[in-house]
Amino acid sequence: DAMGDKNGYAIIPTQNKGLCTLCDVNVWVVCSSGLEIKWCKGCKNFRPWAAFGDKGLATKCLRCRERQREKYALQKEEKEKARMQKSKAKV
Repeated sequence: DAMGDKNGYAIIPTQNKGLCTLCDVNVWVVCSSGLEIKWCKGCKNFRPWAAFGDKGLATKCLRCRERQREKYALQKEEKEKARMQKSKAKV
């Protein structure tokens, strides 16, 4: 539910560095500067909200999303190479 678990406690995942699941989705404003910040689940740190680009509600900043895309493409390429070698071995 919106308040965390059924007991009303916020849930703090171990990978969130002490930040609860209610806080890691919000955009925060630094009072002294007016800077809007948001938690990036890739960096595991607060980043300027602008770093999330057009997808301001995303869980990862642009840099982390790009890194994730590259990692996925490499994994896909490796799987394809392995599949091709396996099919060559059968011939």
